Amino acid sequence: MNTRLIPLYKEAHLDLERCPSDANAGLWYDKFCNQWASNWSLGDNGKMKWLQSMQNGRVGDKDLLEEVLKRYIKLVKSLGGEVRFFRNITPFVTGLGRTHPIENGFIWHHNLGTPYLPGSSVKGIVRSWAESWWDGEENDDKKDLVRQVFGPENEDQKTVGSLIFFDALPVEPIRLATDVMTPHYAPYYQNEQNVPGDWYNPILIPFLTVAPGQLFIFAVAPRNKDQIRDLEITLNWLTEALGLIGGGSKTAVGYGCFKLVPDAKAKYVPEEHSAADPKNDMEKAPNSQEPERKLTPIQQEMEEDGYSTDANAFMEALTVKWLDRMEADKGEASESKEIAELLASWYKKNRANQWKKPTGKNIDKVQRINSILENYSLDKYK
Repeated sequence: MNTRLIPLYKEAHLDLERCPSDANAGLWYDKFCNQWASNWSLGDNGKMKWLQSMQNGRVGDKDLLEEVLKRYIKLVKSLGGEVRFFRNITPFVTGLGRTHPIENGFIWHHNLGTPYLPGSSVKGIVRSWAESWWDGEENDDKKDLVRQVFGPENEDQKTVGSLIFFDALPVEPIRLATDVMTPHYAPYYQNEQNVPGDWYNPILIPFLTVAPGQLFIFAVAPRNKDQIRDLEITLNWLTEALGLIGGGSKTAVGYGCFKLVPDAKAKYVPEEHSAADPKNDMEKAPNSQEPERKLTPIQQEMEEDGYSTDANAFMEALTVKWLDRMEADKGEASESKEIAELLASWYKKNRANQWKKPTGKNIDKVQRINSILENYSLDKYK
């Protein structure tokens, strides 16, 4: 005789042992726990059986995920943003702190019925990495850039960061797995008079995870078109943060590590025109007749130092090389002028706040650049 109790009207009882393959797995997990005994308890066996009921193949509707993926990418691209694809290389779990009869909750996307990582969590992971792990060239620049990208830490300052972080969603139906925590020191945690000894029996606490090897899409977009310069470095932070500190819960013990999958972008992100499309060649033909703008020797050398591609590398080159060269008295007035103009333009694009109100080591650098510009009466750079 089945003695399990289900909190539904008798007419609505469902004799189901597993989550139906076409059901919303999140709704099933949160609302339809059916392992209650006659005394309204689950016990360890009931908890494990309930988690095993979630593992009926994969969760998530393939067609729905494909449709959402197309809209997701289209929205991000329309804002001038970029998407990145990552695969979790360790079990991934999020939302353990949510209340649930089995003691450990889980975060589900309400519409998709799949695990996901909220955009606010993605932003928090990247900010934590940038503040604690990223080795910026200069402390003042680092603080300004972090504040610019993520917004101020002080809630009294009503400003937002320059970038928008999107929810990380699964690209394909997700495979789930069951894991177990085994705390040994329950008597000690319950009463500090007890010794935290290894001889206590472990307590098995099962919980749900996303199995390794699942593909997710992450995205970041500039809030305004003129803030796109922050996008590249933030995407690098995202890759480093997900690979080294991870996302979700239990990251301190190795959960939630993700690895970038560059090849996935070619598969899932459609190009505006096919490479074999003759129309594409026709559209490019007029541009091919236009002469390319040649860089001056100074510009070429600066580009080699990372002028347009690596702000951190160029800041180092600016400090140890270009400022001294700008001030060198070699009778090359045009070279000094050109270097000062280029350094001013670079500062205004990559360190705008420091150009307007320099602090720390930037004070001397900005003053030296402005001194040269003033000598040539370049008022537009003041």
